[in-house]
Amino acid sequence: MKVNRHNEEMMRGDSRIFNLTVYDTDGLPVDITGATITFKLARTRDTALVFSKEGTIVTAEEGTAKITILANETTSFDGDYYYEVEVTYPSGENSTVVYGDFTFLPDHRVS
Repeated sequence: MKVNRHNEEMMRGDSRIFNLTVYDTDGLPVDITGATITFKLARTRDTALVFSKEGTIVTAEEGTAKITILANETTSFDGDYYYEVEVTYPSGENSTVVYGDFTFLPDHRVS
């Protein structure tokens, strides 16, 4: 599986849809039929999760999925976090497909 590092920023209290495609090491889409896609968020790479959310497979044969983060799910976050997106296949095998820093910026509308 190809693993990508990608840093993200968003305003706390906002919604976001993250679209992703799972690729193998040759750059070809991986069939994710029956797999589970999970977004995981922690303060740092070595600390407990503060949030996780299951994604939705869009087109399994093409390896595409999306993760929808809702506004009410981001109001308590501020500052810098670590995130990763993991694919769990029906066989039980896990693969991290993207990871990086995730920064929640202050939004004056959120108290």
